[in-house]
Amino acid sequence: MRLLGKDTTKYAKACRKEIARLGVGNQVEIVGFTNDLAGEYSRAAFIAFTSRLEGFPLAILEAAKFALPTLATTKMPGVDDIVKNEETGLVVSPRCADFAAGLRKLMTDVDSRESLGNSAREYCVAHYSRARILDRWESLLSACR
Repeated sequence: MRLLGKDTTKYAKACRKEIARLGVGNQVEIVGFTNDLAGEYSRAAFIAFTSRLEGFPLAILEAAKFALPTLATTKMPGVDDIVKNEETGLVVSPRCADFAAGLRKLMTDVDSRESLGNSAREYCVAHYSRARILDRWESLLSACR
């Protein structure tokens, strides 16, 4: 498991402590920020999106470009617009047991993971392509005139 994102926070420190406590340092790596997102996504099987603070979950769209499904939890701003449970990824309650079950499913069910990932790519192309977004901006700006 590779954890990407800001690695100097209290949360990252707590994660490091828990990784050490569990003795899984050889299985979990806190990477921090990277300049090689394409490389990270091309090596990944799926993403687990846990942020509750992002205004728009760009990482989910980036992953979808690589046909990666997302595991997300309920009550995450913007996520339910993109991650459709059992269609483009999995959406579970924020309870640890439910999140673990979602991780287990995406780790072990290759066919489901690939199907969800392909659907994620198709959904995001249909709803978040450059042309589609530019059309939305043009409509919004035209309405403001």
